[in-house]
Amino acid sequence: MSAFNNQEHDHNRRYSELARKWLKGTLTPEEEREYNDWYDSVSDDKEIKMEPDFAASRQQLKRRIFVKISRIADLHRPALSIQKRKKLYFAAASVVLLFIAISFYRYSSSKDSMQDPETLTESPYFKNDIAPGVNKAILTLSNGRKITLDDSTSGMLADEGGARIVKSGKDGVTYEEGKGAVTVVNNTVTTPRGSQYRLTLPDGTKVWLNASSSITFPTLFQTRERAVKVSGEAYFEVAKNAAQPFIVSVGNMQVSVLGTHFNVNAYADENTIRTTLLEGSVKIIETFTQHGRIIVPGEQSRLDKMGNISVEKVNTEEIIAWKDGFFRFHRTDIATLMRQISRWYNVDVQYEGAPAKDLFTGTVPRTLPLSELLMVLQHANIRFKIEGNKLTVLSL
Repeated sequence: MSAFNNQEHDHNRRYSELARKWLKGTLTPEEEREYNDWYDSVSDDKEIKMEPDFAASRQQLKRRIFVKISRIADLHRPALSIQKRKKLYFAAASVVLLFIAISFYRYSSSKDSMQDPETLTESPYFKNDIAPGVNKAILTLSNGRKITLDDSTSGMLADEGGARIVKSGKDGVTYEEGKGAVTVVNNTVTTPRGSQYRLTLPDGTKVWLNASSSITFPTLFQTRERAVKVSGEAYFEVAKNAAQPFIVSVGNMQVSVLGTHFNVNAYADENTIRTTLLEGSVKIIETFTQHGRIIVPGEQSRLDKMGNISVEKVNTEEIIAWKDGFFRFHRTDIATLMRQISRWYNVDVQYEGAPAKDLFTGTVPRTLPLSELLMVLQHANIRFKIEGNKLTVLSL
């Protein structure tokens, strides 16, 4: 080995040691300055080989980064009002994450398959882990036949009601107009808990269904209105057609649009039906009283169980984060947060004692296994237990 290679090896060993101490929080002030100076000197395209015992696998490394970032977020949590509240910042230490990413030695695939000794599932409170949701839905045809839709499904699925139902790759199901005289029928696409799905309606409207949701629609839109029925949560990008309004019925509410982008959240276990507008204009109508409100982009209407409609300004990126693969919380209470987790991870949530009063703000990928999401929350002084598909929020 040349003198240059020996020197590089010594440097890598030294910074592996400093990185390990950083993870443990045991850096001295002098070591912290040395560590930061070295990081500042590393170019983005340079690969730094860390010692093999720094992390046995990428899975272990990812968990260790998660724990450290969560601890940093907790230490730097800003003071809030008298009511006990915590802010949860997942991306606060992106520079640290970048450093680890460029520093990690690239192991072989066999090394990556090693068991992670620090995995949460070794904890007595985590009997198993639970994978995140997937792209999956059930298509119910007019005759009751059910077709499972997932990433492995492709090609021509059915031909009914004047439409050809086609699945292409990972782009979801598309309804294409067929030929000849037909009798239009209704189809339903349903996403179970732990799944989401995208489809294109006969008029070209694109629909994203969140977990535990459904949409019922005709195979062709041949009447004066393009009418569909929704439960759960759905995001729409409606094809423009001024001569044929698009009507979404959900519970005791209708949303009337011509061509627009909006999100409807109408889960039965939520207190209100929330409609959020990103583009265009929509009218919200309470079906019993016919009372209506028009909302504009950046606004959200809320219809309560008494039939009252209120409107407020919201962060639309937060509302549709689920469609883009994220949980995004803003002053969210633990019960609301757990309802989202229950739907996406297909778990039953129960509480040991009264739920905490804390409020959470932050962004977390929906691609994480449940244990890694809980790691973040546990550093906000909330404890959990996983057993089978049951998630218990423990009292402190």
